[in-house]
Amino acid sequence: AAGVPYHPARAAVHARGDRAGAPSAVRYRFRSDGRGPLRVPHEHPGLRDLSLHAEVRAHEEVDASSGLVRWLTARWSAYGARAGRLWRFPVVHEPWTLRRGTLDVLDTDLLDRLGLPPADSPLVHVAAPVHARFAVPRPVR
Repeated sequence: AAGVPYHPARAAVHARGDRAGAPSAVRYRFRSDGRGPLRVPHEHPGLRDLSLHAEVRAHEEVDASSGLVRWLTARWSAYGARAGRLWRFPVVHEPWTLRRGTLDVLDTDLLDRLGLPPADSPLVHVAAPVHARFAVPRPVR
């Protein structure tokens, strides 16, 4: 209702933990369910839905308080169009405990469909769950 571009999808996350309860391996599965416009914008609407299957192994904790890791993980926002304006919805959550990750399996054609090159050595992190919420939106322009 607020214009945030979320669409129905089937998604599952399965995590195995170590003795301390931190994730040691995570499997992600995602497929858009065809009920919403979750497609690559420049593609014909009749093309198949998007899907992703990834498996990640977690390693040692990393410092998420500065540098590239902070820049990539601490500034998440959603954007939506409403009443002819672009709105920014900040996402608020407690700090993540991040661990360096290794991508063991990646099965998706998303990058290719977006016209992006494949990632030769992707930057991967694994995080324990956090509680997140949208903050009050503000107009971008």
